[in-house]
Formats: sequence, C-alpha cells, structure tokens
Amino acid sequence: MRLGDDDRAALEVLLESLDGDGYLADPLEEIAERLADMLGPDREEARDELDARLRCALHWLHRLEPVGVGARSLSECLALQLRLQPASEARPAMRSVMWTSI
Repeated sequence: MRLGDDDRAALEVLLESLDGDGYLADPLEEIAERLADMLGPDREEARDELDARLRCALHWLHRLEPVGVGARSLSECLALQLRLQPASEARPAMRSVMWTSI
C-alpha cells in the first residue's frame, strides 16, 4: 500500500485509536478535534483538513486484515465482512436485516 506521509500519519492515528477488539474507539470528529487542538491557532481549518484525511485513512483501514478492523459498530463490522462474500440472491436481504436488527 502506497500512502503519502500525511495519509500514513492519519492511518497510524487511527490504528492507535482502535480498542482491544479492533473497533475504532472514538468518532472521527473527536479524533480530528483533539489533533486540531494540538496544532494551535488555525484550529477550525486544521480540523476540517484532519477530518478529511482521517476519513480517507479509514477507507484504507477498512481494507486491511482482519476484515472488519476499524469498524465503528457491530453492524459496520458485519457490513465490511459481507462486502467480501460472493454475491448471492440472499445478500440484499442479509444486508437489510443486518442494518435494521443490530
């Protein structure tokens, strides 16, 4: 995986934010806010840029092993796993049940 320095740093921040089960422990907005606070006076602009970088990094994180790492909920974890399963007629029904039941 080839990432620029800024994107790699954002991915590392997310990796450090995972809990023991591999879920993202804090919302991206809170992570971006904490990082922006550390940067100083241009907080608002920095927060928006950090939020965008973290969203991109989350996209990369969701493609790493084990499947489901970086999910923010059980339903998102299952959706990430389901995405890799072969297509079938039952897939839309499973996805619907998963999002409404969990």
